[in-house]
Amino acid sequence: MEVGWHLRFAQEDTLEFLVQAKLVPNVEDAVFIAGNWSLTWEQAAEAEPDAHTLRAVTKRQRTKQ
Repeated sequence: MEVGWHLRFAQEDTLEFLVQAKLVPNVEDAVFIAGNWSLTWEQAAEAEPDAHTLRAVTKRQRTKQ
């Protein structure tokens, strides 16, 4: 899983990741570390470990100084 790499070098404002429910915390950590992204839940995580869930991350708007 290279979520962090995509967050650092993406040109897009929104990225979507289809991940196993048990790996959602890893995506959340990558978003937190990248710092300029916000994570939204497109679909609730399933209770089954092998289930998949869709997560969308959106770049935060930078404020002009």
